[in-house]
Amino acid sequence: MVKLTKRPTPPKPITDEKHYRSNPNFNALVEDCLGKCYICESDKATTLNVEHRIPHHGDDKLKYDWSNLFLSCGHCNSIKGDKYGNILDPTKCDPEDSISLSLTVDSLIENVDVCALSNDISSKQTATLLLFVYNGGTTAIKDVECAVLRNEISACIARFYKYIEGYRREPNEGYDAIIVDEISRASSFAAFKRGIVRNDIELSAKFREFLI
Repeated sequence: MVKLTKRPTPPKPITDEKHYRSNPNFNALVEDCLGKCYICESDKATTLNVEHRIPHHGDDKLKYDWSNLFLSCGHCNSIKGDKYGNILDPTKCDPEDSISLSLTVDSLIENVDVCALSNDISSKQTATLLLFVYNGGTTAIKDVECAVLRNEISACIARFYKYIEGYRREPNEGYDAIIVDEISRASSFAAFKRGIVRNDIELSAKFREFLI
């Protein structure tokens, strides 16, 4: 999850579901969410949903509130459901200040480590949600979906490390521009890659301005 900037109002007023599920509002939502699921950051989802950050429970004010609508994949939408009512709002804070993400491999099994960096309820609830989103544990079907998602993250991070290696080996061959593009918030799984750079003394010094 990364910081987002949403336009203050939708292109057209929203008074029912078809208004936020159809053009031009849906296209605006895709653009504002950087073309990817705002929870897991995958940009290859085959199923897209309009997700209510705060579950509306039938409350039309929340249901049609533009600031409460985000783009999510079917995987994340079904895991979150209405069980998480107080996750971080990425338009009002930078989730990277509250959540740390990293991919680890133990005995050839990939796992995503999620750590809440602060003790507030929103950070803790977001961390719990992301643990299930990336690692499974809810249903057998979700476990398989999570494995596919982790494989996607693993491949993305492996490519990123190759760019870092290339930059360190041949700093004048354009790898710096590639790294800048990879750590932009619009990049898939940007929070993982930005964390890698932030935790490396040399890289964080070189690319500090692109992390802000």
